[in-house]
Amino acid sequence: MTEKDLHDYVVKEREPVVGEYRGYQIASMSPPSSGGLTVLQIVKFMEGYDVKKMGLNSADYLHRLIQAMHLAYADRAAYMADEDFYPVPKEGLLHSDYIAERRELIHPHKVVSSAPEGDPWEYESKDGGNQEKVREENPIGQTTHFSVMDQWGNMVSYTTTIEQVFGSGIMVPDYGFMLNNEMTDFDASPGGVNQVEPGKRPRSSMSPTLVLKDGQPFMALGSPGGPTIITSVAQTIMNVIDFGLPIQEAILAPRVYSSSYPSVRWEAGIEQDVVLELLGKGHRFDEKAVDIGNVQAVIFHAETGKMYGGADDTREGAVLGVDALHFIVKPRAQENEQQGEFILKVNDLIYPYKASQLLTKDGVSYIQADKLLLGLGITQADVKVEGVSVGGEQYLPVRAVAEALGYKVFWDSVERAVLLEKEVAQTDSGMQKHYSEDQFKITN
Repeated sequence: MTEKDLHDYVVKEREPVVGEYRGYQIASMSPPSSGGLTVLQIVKFMEGYDVKKMGLNSADYLHRLIQAMHLAYADRAAYMADEDFYPVPKEGLLHSDYIAERRELIHPHKVVSSAPEGDPWEYESKDGGNQEKVREENPIGQTTHFSVMDQWGNMVSYTTTIEQVFGSGIMVPDYGFMLNNEMTDFDASPGGVNQVEPGKRPRSSMSPTLVLKDGQPFMALGSPGGPTIITSVAQTIMNVIDFGLPIQEAILAPRVYSSSYPSVRWEAGIEQDVVLELLGKGHRFDEKAVDIGNVQAVIFHAETGKMYGGADDTREGAVLGVDALHFIVKPRAQENEQQGEFILKVNDLIYPYKASQLLTKDGVSYIQADKLLLGLGITQADVKVEGVSVGGEQYLPVRAVAEALGYKVFWDSVERAVLLEKEVAQTDSGMQKHYSEDQFKITN
């Protein structure tokens, strides 16, 4: 990169992408950021479900949300890039018929192992297109976000990034800010829509977003976090609109992130039974909870003129008012869990059982019955195995239950781990009519 390249750089003002969700208008960042389109796709997939009836962070809700993420990120990888180089089917990606077609791939009872990109060009009024896939980036983010409102409802949602730690490592003399290394957001493998090309802007995940109700300002929000920005913003929007949470509670509610099958990142606070039930449906949760995103948001109530702010606790954040009180949110404390007598690994994935739910008796490993059945995705009727009762709780022998289900069982004396292994049948949805069978579908 030369000084001439910097001299020739031109700032471009682009139209935001705009969509509707349950009567609210959502405006967000357009390509080359993938953020706005992917946020809108996720919430529009979920618009077809009675999200409130499922319950916040229930297994039913997260199961469908995770699969909606898989579908949206598949389209993101295939179609979203710098529009100066490749046309992006923005209309097709948000078309109601395309959303309905893609939603059919979400299975209500088990995770679908294949979530390929769709063909939004069929629903685009313009011709052209490039349907090559690109590889998902996984940057180390050094991004920040703030949201601002004034008494008249003017809103600003601002995300800025230097990409990785200290950006390019170059500080502008006498000005004290770092130059970014944002070009790491290009796909290093040539051939896709996000390949490196002269004068091209890389695809990002930034999602500064404005939400309006009946054309009136309602909410400004955004987040840092690399590709997790998108899901952090989408979940906060649903927490406010679907679950009616105050903005601070909507931000602090634990989140999940999954861009492709089967791995799921998750935040502390999601109930153990929910994680176990989702493991039983075929999801693979990371061994430990991690912080996801760092949402900062403000809400404006047009009727009262009052404004409310919320700050995440995954980093230091603050809510500041010119004429009112302010508060600073300190990063949440990390909890240390007590080590159990052994651990359970299923196909090399550690299951999150607590020490009190594990028992060793006469050389036999037991797990609390309801928790073991939930994690393996079965009921008591699926296995005829006798257990033991301790302190009023029923425990089942792990080996006997696993062998009855066709697992191979091993003992790792170094890790003190019971290892279960079985080939997992792939659930490839195809164009099945799963949505029509879903108990949470919205029919009107």
